[in-house]
Amino acid sequence: MRERIVAGESLRWVMGEDTVAYITPAREAKEPEPWPDLMARLKRIYGDRPRPMDNTGSDIVSEGRGDY
Repeated sequence: MRERIVAGESLRWVMGEDTVAYITPAREAKEPEPWPDLMARLKRIYGDRPRPMDNTGSDIVSEGRGDY
């Protein structure tokens, strides 16, 4: 059974007429793509101007509610 799986073949486990499980070869793990430099991207788009995320929606809501 191991030789067949190593060769890349998928096997089906059957009990009676029902398929109970499939045994398939494991996939090779890939190295994840690196994240882009998001701060450099924001600086390229907005330069030194204030970015829209400097005043977030939660900040606006908090200011509107005031102190409890």
